[in-house]
Amino acid sequence: MSAPEIAPVEGKIDAFYEEVEGAYGRFAPDYDQAVGMNAMAARGKAAALTRVTQLSQKGSRLLDIGCGPGHEATVLARRGYRVLGVDSAAEMVELARERAEGLSSEKCDFLQMRASEIGRLADEGRTFDGAYSFYAVLNLEPRLDAFAQGAARLLPEGAPLVIGLLNPTVFFELVLYPFFGRLKGYRKASQRPVRLKVARGGAEDVACYLYPAPHFARLLAPWFNLESTSAVHLFLPPPDRKMLRFPTLIRGINRIEARLEARRGWRSVGYFSLLTLRRTAAK
Repeated sequence: MSAPEIAPVEGKIDAFYEEVEGAYGRFAPDYDQAVGMNAMAARGKAAALTRVTQLSQKGSRLLDIGCGPGHEATVLARRGYRVLGVDSAAEMVELARERAEGLSSEKCDFLQMRASEIGRLADEGRTFDGAYSFYAVLNLEPRLDAFAQGAARLLPEGAPLVIGLLNPTVFFELVLYPFFGRLKGYRKASQRPVRLKVARGGAEDVACYLYPAPHFARLLAPWFNLESTSAVHLFLPPPDRKMLRFPTLIRGINRIEARLEARRGWRSVGYFSLLTLRRTAAK
């Protein structure tokens, strides 16, 4: 499978990686406060974790691709799963190891590795019962072909792969933002790539490649089949500190979103798409 047509040309891939890894490495100390523990992001993280636990039995070996500072990996490890987290930013991996203090390396371990490099784990004889990647990690991976082939080598037929992706078409950006004089949603839908902030309100931005869920699934064929798609954050931008002043409103909107997120017409217009894919039969 060839790389997606909107990926950077070969000579620019190294520079692309360096920019992303540098930005997220500098952001690592602030990640938990800005994103990881933010109440606005909580529902999205909970939805993703729930999806993984519904698809995987306790004791399963899971691969966390783009683990960041290790929140999801350590939560799952403490629930009885065995998790290996990989992230391309050394600073994130260091924080994840600190968070996993008290857990054995058999239950939870971390390595510095890009998503496109996970095939190296198969060279070491490692296999997994499932894998996941939250959120937007694969929007920042220019070599999806290498990622897909690597994941296919690590997972048996039928194993789940749960992926969270930034969407190019977002309901609240297209419908609500124009009332505030903001046309960000229309620019995102037309630009390839689009530069997005590493954190809302922050100074640094990076180039992101935004995929509708069906298009992304085609890029991962023939190794994976798309099983389901749901939306996350239809009406609220995650995370938005200004909205934290209205917890009752947030809870109400979250309940409405939960009813709509998997319905046709809605599941493709969330800030994120949450995809469940399955490993196909080995070719």
